[in-house]
Amino acid sequence: MSAFRLTPPTGPPQSFPPSDFKKALKTCRNPTDKVPVEVTSLRSGSLSEEGLEPVHHLSAKLNRRIMKILPVFLLLLLQVLALESSEETSSSDPEMPPAVERYKKFIWQHIEKSMNATSCDSVIKERNIYDSNGCKKINSFILADEKQVKAICQGQGNYDERSKLTSSKAKFRIVACNLKKRVRKPSCHYTGRLLTHRGVVVKCDGGLPVHYDHDF
Repeated sequence: MSAFRLTPPTGPPQSFPPSDFKKALKTCRNPTDKVPVEVTSLRSGSLSEEGLEPVHHLSAKLNRRIMKILPVFLLLLLQVLALESSEETSSSDPEMPPAVERYKKFIWQHIEKSMNATSCDSVIKERNIYDSNGCKKINSFILADEKQVKAICQGQGNYDERSKLTSSKAKFRIVACNLKKRVRKPSCHYTGRLLTHRGVVVKCDGGLPVHYDHDF
């Protein structure tokens, strides 16, 4: 560790070892001492500019204070984010997704133009079509394109006020997949059956089919 050099305006330079620096400062601050003293060498990491405490001690204290405050700040931030999330969730019905999202799910589960009666197992597994208890007992696929099925809810269907469902005016080909036996997913095995000239009954929301009810 280098010595601190205190240089008065006149006379030869005076050197002090670090251990005597505070003593030197005290001596130089004596009101009876009329000779001003200039600090010509002060290394960081030795003493602070006030000459009272090493700089690395001050840095350690600051770090400790930051570490005490940081958890409180993070906790407050998490509470604010949780509050915003709860407000967004409460603004919509969690059990009733938006119509567009339900329509996309309807397409994924019930529309496949190239479907055939022997593809039930592979298509249902590939599309991850299950119910809350595991394998669905039955799942039907409409062999048509999206535009044809969407038309049911856009003027090409008959709405029933009592059931709140809409039956199609057009007829479709359908593959009905019936579960063979109750097994654990994803090992669900189905018997497929091709039905022709069938009407379908769906639930509409915002001009979009969102639920397949049955065929007739």
